[in-house]
Amino acid sequence: MASESFSSYFKMKLVSLLWGFTLLAVIIILTCYGFYYKKQSKPYKDLESNLSLVGKTYYLNNNISLDTKVFLNDLLDEKVIDSLNVEDDNCTGYLVASNDNGIEVKAYLKCNKYKTKNYKE
Repeated sequence: MASESFSSYFKMKLVSLLWGFTLLAVIIILTCYGFYYKKQSKPYKDLESNLSLVGKTYYLNNNISLDTKVFLNDLLDEKVIDSLNVEDDNCTGYLVASNDNGIEVKAYLKCNKYKTKNYKE
């Protein structure tokens, strides 16, 4: 009888350790993936940020109404920006302006390897 309770205790302990290691492995894998994704998306985020700054100036200098979507190809054609490439990935997209606390411009990109959240065709 005592050996049966020791055996079930040992089995429960082993199962708990296995689940603990499995949970730890999942957390480590997800954390590594998060860092990898952040590193891969950084150049795209930097381009979005730069386009937002350029876009704000473009909206103000050209008296464009805030409800007008400005396509990034237009900025290329007018030589306002030089390129929409991130390394070897060519991007397209648009700018949208709003007037929350002063004029705010958000850049939306669509590339082969990246797409801005809430990008609408």
